[in-house]
Amino acid sequence: MPEISKKICEIFSLWCLLTLLALAPNLALSACNLPVPDMGGADVSPPNYTGYLKSTGVGWIVVKDYKSQNVKRIGISELGEAYSAFGGDEKFVNLKNGIAVRVWFKDCLSSPKPSASYVEFFSNNPLDQPPGSYFYKY
Repeated sequence: MPEISKKICEIFSLWCLLTLLALAPNLALSACNLPVPDMGGADVSPPNYTGYLKSTGVGWIVVKDYKSQNVKRIGISELGEAYSAFGGDEKFVNLKNGIAVRVWFKDCLSSPKPSASYVEFFSNNPLDQPPGSYFYKY
């Protein structure tokens, strides 16, 4: 009898594992919802990094966290432009240092070398700063 119970337990465990593996791609996809330019959206995931643009280069930007003041270099090689919070877009080379930005990482996951899937800027005028809630609400 104990051998049958062990076999049932193994089969049940295998079934649970296979079910979780089958659902994993759907769970991962639904967990990361990027903004849509000029469309907004209620189901957008929170940004992964928010702060002030320090500098731009070919394939990367440097952002200083608004709260901790930590600086992070973020890859942007897969992006053509950043999007304004109020509509429109701008090439990264035209963005001014000191502007407020929000960044969504690829698959909404942080890594030692993060890569952005979406970058939003509040205004391309460093004197035009958002309210503090911009950095932690979406």
